[in-house]
Amino acid sequence: MFPGEGPRNIMDQISRDPESLARSFAACLRTLHHPKLLLAFDCLLAVGPEHARVFAQAGWNKAQLTARLHELLQIPGSEFIRGAGGIAEGMPEQLKDATLPKFKSDGLLVVHCGSGAGLFSMMIGGWAAGDLGSKPVIQEIEA
Repeated sequence: MFPGEGPRNIMDQISRDPESLARSFAACLRTLHHPKLLLAFDCLLAVGPEHARVFAQAGWNKAQLTARLHELLQIPGSEFIRGAGGIAEGMPEQLKDATLPKFKSDGLLVVHCGSGAGLFSMMIGGWAAGDLGSKPVIQEIEA
């Protein structure tokens, strides 16, 4: 069970190597709720079959994809503090010299689902993470 908003499409019709596709995913994931709000929300990343095939054909598994996304989602303080980019929203000024992850280590949940509808995946933004909000529970369902 995942307490989240409606799914948002991630479309990348061109990437055919895992690094490019992981970077596309990270660029989209960074915008979840707001690109300058970090560590407060979980995300369910639903990787569609045709995107999953890109990773599988290159030998990447879910753990490798998740690890790479966490690496790509390390954000420097100069980009996420309040006022950066002329945007009032953001993290406190005292974090300007820090680099922080978009998600907690267990806050990015990667699943494989969908049908053969093209090179699409989805992200579902969670509500407040951890003790402040909810803790997702994932259980495989076999049909």
